[in-house]
Amino acid sequence: MKKVLLFVGVLCTLLFFAACNNEPKADTHQHEDGSVHGDHAPDTATLQQQEFTVGDSTQTDTTTKKVHTHADGKPHAH
Repeated sequence: MKKVLLFVGVLCTLLFFAACNNEPKADTHQHEDGSVHGDHAPDTATLQQQEFTVGDSTQTDTTTKKVHTHADGKPHAH
C-alpha cells in the first residue's frame, strides 16, 4: 500500500512540473499561427473615452419644415 501511495505522489509531482513548464514567458504572447513574441504597446488613442453633447430634444428645427398639401387642399408643414 505504501508503494502505491509513493507511486501516486511521484506521479502527481511529475504531472505538476510538466503542466507548469509550458507557460509562456512574461511579456510575451502567442498568435494562432504559433508565433510567440513580445507584447504590443497599448494604443492610447483607442483607450480614450468618447464624449458626446446632448442637445435639447424639445427644440424643433424650423429651417427644415416642408410645406405641402394633402387631398383636403389645406397646406401644412411638418
